[in-house]
Amino acid sequence: MILTKTRVIACIYSVYTLIYCLRLYLYNGQLKQLEKQGYNIFYLLSANHYAAIIYFLEAIVLCVVAIFIEFFLFKSFGEINGDKEFLINIATILIIFILVVLTIKLITIPILRLICKAVFIGGTAVAFMFLMDSES
Repeated sequence: MILTKTRVIACIYSVYTLIYCLRLYLYNGQLKQLEKQGYNIFYLLSANHYAAIIYFLEAIVLCVVAIFIEFFLFKSFGEINGDKEFLINIATILIIFILVVLTIKLITIPILRLICKAVFIGGTAVAFMFLMDSES
């Protein structure tokens, strides 16, 4: 088995993403508790030095990196010699895909919902201000 640069990067990505997902899962629990206590959306987004925003941006970066890794893994099919390497490539692609789906699932639960609500409230406030300004 040849340990290619893409597979090494995929392994590092997988370990990092798994740790990220575990941290995100724990932070989601904290956010849900704060939400149950009645804190508003903007407080939840800014809690812990804007951790929710940082997790969201990190999820976007991880998904983009996964796209590049998947591209290079698919591209490497032309250089594969043997069934074992083919199966390892397929397994690596599946692991990366599962981690991306898990990342999207975990970021969607409370954080993306909070960001969408904040954008909606902010957009409504701006539209209301323009409406009031245009009437005067």
